Amino acid sequence: MSSSARCLSLIYMLMYFYVMTSTMEYVRAGRRPFTALFIIACALGLLSPDRLIVVGQQTQTDVYLYLRSNNVMLGESIHYWGRIDPSPGVVTVKIHYSLIDGAWSGDEKSTGSDGTFEGSITPLSAGTYKIVAFWDGNSQYSAGSSAWTQGEIRFAVVYREFTVTFDTDPKGLSVIVDNLEYSGSSLPHSFRWVPLSTHQIEAKEIIYAGSDIRYVFKWWTSSSALFQRFEQRFAFVRVDRDENIVAHYDTEYRVRLRSDYPGPGFAYPYIAYPGEEVIRGDFLSFREIWVRNGVTISLGIGYEAQTFDQHNNTRRVFSGWTIGSETDSDAGALCTVTAPVVIVANWNTEYYVRVAALPSDGMSSELRGEGWYRKGEQATVVVFSTEVWVNPFVSKRFEGWEIDNTIMSRSPSYSFTVTKPVLVYARWAMGPSLLSYAIVAVVLVGVVASYYFRRRVVSSIPPPSP
Repeated sequence: MSSSARCLSLIYMLMYFYVMTSTMEYVRAGRRPFTALFIIACALGLLSPDRLIVVGQQTQTDVYLYLRSNNVMLGESIHYWGRIDPSPGVVTVKIHYSLIDGAWSGDEKSTGSDGTFEGSITPLSAGTYKIVAFWDGNSQYSAGSSAWTQGEIRFAVVYREFTVTFDTDPKGLSVIVDNLEYSGSSLPHSFRWVPLSTHQIEAKEIIYAGSDIRYVFKWWTSSSALFQRFEQRFAFVRVDRDENIVAHYDTEYRVRLRSDYPGPGFAYPYIAYPGEEVIRGDFLSFREIWVRNGVTISLGIGYEAQTFDQHNNTRRVFSGWTIGSETDSDAGALCTVTAPVVIVANWNTEYYVRVAALPSDGMSSELRGEGWYRKGEQATVVVFSTEVWVNPFVSKRFEGWEIDNTIMSRSPSYSFTVTKPVLVYARWAMGPSLLSYAIVAVVLVGVVASYYFRRRVVSSIPPPSP
């Protein structure tokens, strides 16, 4: 080979390395400008096989790159691995990645003797990335790029999100999250929130389920250390992990107390809601309280309040409680509230039946049956003696029972239904006593007997002689 040929070959070699060095950025992007220059040079006859012998023969290599995942959360690492085929031995592989139309960041790894490599990168911002693995080649092996072998490889970095789930206890109520209400039919409801984002949560103070059941807010609880128990209805939560947040409510039932009649003074029947007197039943009215599910309340009425005298021969007497569909005759009773309930303080109406003699001089001691009777009860009045002697010759005789100027019965015993206060008179009449009648009878008998005796005596005497 002439000296001019050697010079030309040397120039070609310098041109080759210059092009390779100056266009490396294009190589990373998957372009092959040198291939085009080579073809043009051959076409112009500037390069020919006999002239390239001086450069030396290189083996073409292919670079393969693989990602464990094409989507990762911000802050997580993305793992990669790959190989150079055929293996050039231990060489340095460059891993470059960037956001689309962004600046490149790089990593370098040494291959094993088999041409494999692996590692991980941690992108610092969210978005869509492109990634390429390449090496510069050496005297025996040509440069290679995953962009030439596989085309453009992309992966996405997304903001990390936590799952926050809301529910209520008991089920079926509602919560308000970021000013939007989520009803019971949509609970439990889960949100996907980015780390360190802040959200407002709210629970209603009272939720009514009809007219006799309601739910009263108690507290919030969470599944982690965000807050174990939080008793304010309003709260702001800053998310840094997955959470289950529950709004807890107490179930309360409406308890009504009705008393048809009050006791004397202020001693009304009352309901005590543990340890504390709460309400008293007013005359002919309902009073009510809300009682938490499962709480036992006390019912009571003072001894002095168990009888209420209306001062018109009518009184009310406490007879017990009606609790829902059950009755309790004790003045003090207990009721465990598990449902809405109406509690009635029961009273009996009683009327006074007075029994008197007419005329009244000394005859009342012979009468029985006076007293208090419940409305609708049977009263029985009795006179023990139907005749009482005033003296041996005069007596008072019972003539009957009189109510409202009407003789109701002439029997010594009389029963009737009490529907109002009643004054019953035992009417008596003055007259000769039975002894008087007996004496008269004896006298008459004596007179008659004397008369007949005389006639017999007279008839037995013979008439006088003529």
